[in-house]
This record gives sequence, structure tokens and C-alpha cells, in this order.
Amino acid sequence: PTKISYSNDGKYVACGDTKGIIHILNAQTFEVVKQITGHLNSVYSVKFSLDDTKIISCSRDTTIRLWDFNTGKEIGIIKTEGRGLADIDISPDGKKLVYCSWYMKENGVNGFINLYDLETKVKIWTTDYNTHPLVAVRFSPDGKRFAVGSWEENVSVWNLDNINSPTILDFSDVKEYSAVDDIVFSPDGKFIACANKNTIPRVWEIETGKVIHQLKGHQKPVISIAYSKDGNHIYTSGNDATIIV
Repeated sequence: PTKISYSNDGKYVACGDTKGIIHILNAQTFEVVKQITGHLNSVYSVKFSLDDTKIISCSRDTTIRLWDFNTGKEIGIIKTEGRGLADIDISPDGKKLVYCSWYMKENGVNGFINLYDLETKVKIWTTDYNTHPLVAVRFSPDGKRFAVGSWEENVSVWNLDNINSPTILDFSDVKEYSAVDDIVFSPDGKFIACANKNTIPRVWEIETGKVIHQLKGHQKPVISIAYSKDGNHIYTSGNDATIIV
């Protein structure tokens, strides 16, 4: 399976596989509830809408697809650019979708970010960003910002009211390779945490750019990170085969 996500009511888990199939599992028993087909290649990421009535997925077949959760039927498709590792997220109000990816060009890798109107499926903003893969994207809880994690060793936070001037949070003070693999906003939207390849996840205060926590304990690269719903705990998992709270 690829990236796993919980439904907002906590009842289901969704993930994709390399055959293009989306699997919906019971979150308690992990029994398969349904399988959704339609993608023609690996599914990189699957997310639930806030009300859990829809699922959205992105794939190596270069499409983003919107599905009705109850019926499993496709209700929308967006054809995108890029074939690299990619991620998607839906704004809390369900009106926008953000997508990040990358592609190869003559002088190397080019990352890019696209923002869509989810109802019309029209691209409303795009930008090239970084010369490394962009692998994680998340909307803030209030939907006013989104953040992108990059293998160029940074997290960029984009304000929708001033979208061309992102706040950059990076690892310029660290000698070790610090490519970002996963990011998460705190439930109150004030902080952002990231999992990265230097073994020490970070938590920044977004408004000040200040590093609030450095989470030491993993022995190998950290690939996933999450907040508890009350914001009191952070969970990380890494290539050292451990989960740390």
C-alpha cells in the first residue's frame, strides 16, 4: 500500500496500491470494506473530504480522481502534469484542491504546485517550486493556508490571501541531508511539524519561523508524522521500524 489516511469520523482507513486500486478498510478490524477501481497505475495518495462523503486520489497515471464514498463511483477527474511522487489535499470547506509533484527537465528536477477549484475542476493557480521532488501537501485546519514538504530540505507555507510569497521553514543550520517526507499542521494551525531524513523531526511556529521542538529518538530517517486531535501528542514513524510518541 501507499499513503494511508483515516476518515474524519475514524471509522475507515483508505490506501492505494501499485495496481491502481483504492482499498477501504474498517478502522477497527482492518477488514476490507470495499475496493475502488479506475486508476491505470499506482495510487500515491488517498484523502477523505471533511464530511467523509467523497474520496480524492492521485496516481502515477497523471490523474486526480474524485469518488463518491458510498457508491465507489467516479464523480470527477483532473488530468495533471508530472509523474513523480505526489500528494493531494482538500480544503476544509471542500471547495479547493491542492496538488504537488515534480517532473524531469533538461537540467534536472522541477517541482510544481497546482491549486484547483474542486467544483469546476479548473486550475486557479500554479507555480514551479524547487529543484527537488515535492512529496507532501496539507491544508491548514482553517483552510487559509497550505504547506508543501520538499526534498530540497524545506517546508513552504503558502497563504491563500498572498499566495506568491510563501514562508520558508528549512534545515539550513543542519549538516545532514534533511529532505522532508511528511508534514502536518497542529490542530490549532499555529505550528507545523515535519518528518525528514536527518532522523530528527522538527516543529516550527509558523508566524515566527521559530523552531519549537526537535524530536530526538529515531536512529534512521523519519517518514511519517501526525498530531493527536487534541494537539497534545505527536506521533512519528521511521525506517528504524519504530513508532515514537
